[in-house]
Amino acid sequence: MKMKEVLVKSFEPEKSTVVNKYLDKLAKIKIGTTIVQVDPKYYRPTEVDYLIGNPQKAKEKLAWEAKTKFPELVKIMAKADFDKILKRGF
Repeated sequence: MKMKEVLVKSFEPEKSTVVNKYLDKLAKIKIGTTIVQVDPKYYRPTEVDYLIGNPQKAKEKLAWEAKTKFPELVKIMAKADFDKILKRGF
């Protein structure tokens, strides 16, 4: 999943209870305000278009299976970030 897709999932008001909870706060953000910024120090030296993993190997070798699906993980992460923003501001 590309970063753009993660952001779309994070900010889909009609699908995200997290965004709905903070919608009144988000509505006060002025147009043009940067709310998501990527620090170049986190770029990989050779960025790839797709990172594809197979959870089957973890299941077979480690008897491990994810309990949280990716869309739910995005919501959990977005909620944590929104909570931090509400406490300390942008």
